[in-house]
Amino acid sequence: MNPARNHPSFPPLAVDFDGTLVQEETHRVILGYAFTRRPHLCVHAFFLLITQGVASAKCFLASAVLPRMNPVWTLRSDLYRWLVEEKKRGRSLLLVTGAPLCVVTWQEHWLHLFDDVLTSFPGCNMVGQQKAAQLTARFGEKGFDYIGNSWKDRHVWRVCRQPYVVAPSRGLNRWMARFMSPFCLWTEDGWKKGGVTPTAQTLPGA
Repeated sequence: MNPARNHPSFPPLAVDFDGTLVQEETHRVILGYAFTRRPHLCVHAFFLLITQGVASAKCFLASAVLPRMNPVWTLRSDLYRWLVEEKKRGRSLLLVTGAPLCVVTWQEHWLHLFDDVLTSFPGCNMVGQQKAAQLTARFGEKGFDYIGNSWKDRHVWRVCRQPYVVAPSRGLNRWMARFMSPFCLWTEDGWKKGGVTPTAQTLPGA
């Protein structure tokens, strides 16, 4: 066993999927396809939304639409390569996403990288507070690092050890600077912290 796995400065790293590991917000792509080409599916999804909640509607729509649209998600290859290096160091990686399992396994060649995958399923929408609660229950508050990209990820960043953000909006970037500093921002040159390279104490794997 690699001792780095249990070292306090080398905590597990949870990674978001939509807009983070891949460029697309997959739920928007799926909904857009269904709305324009299979509107009857949207009607049923809306019924599920009202009667069973967001997660059930999301899972139904994804499972019904994916075989028809056959999407190709755009992997952030530079970020993926960095994650590969972290894995080689012995770091535990988790894919934690609001997308249903069928979405993240549609192109499953990258899934071998992750020690576990947590996704939305009927009755559990794995975003925001739910995602934060799941990770905190598993690793404890401040017991993991998290890479995300959206406003809903604020709940997770507040309870993680080190927040990492990919392609944030201007508003989210300002919020991060105000409430989550120091945080690490993904750029073409790798992780940056406040416009400078993060210290060895901040960078995972150090």
